[in-house]
Amino acid sequence: MAKKLGKSVDMVPNWDTERVLVMRRLLQEKFKNPLLRSLLLVTENIPLVEGNTWHDTTWGVCNGVGSNLLGKLLMEIRDECRREEK
Repeated sequence: MAKKLGKSVDMVPNWDTERVLVMRRLLQEKFKNPLLRSLLLVTENIPLVEGNTWHDTTWGVCNGVGSNLLGKLLMEIRDECRREEK
């Protein structure tokens, strides 16, 4: 239902760029939680991929195809968390 409603609204200009910045800010906030931060950090240097079967090739990868923006952002946030831990 949320996806359907989302398709019915006018998008802000440059949403393709803005949505990545919004997701980054949300992830930074999410991983302030000590438990979630520790779970992210234990992934060490493992590549993170948002694999899916619903053909989201923007945030993830489906059937080997996709930009994996969520995975890339998570790895960036992980690096930030590491720097903060030192």
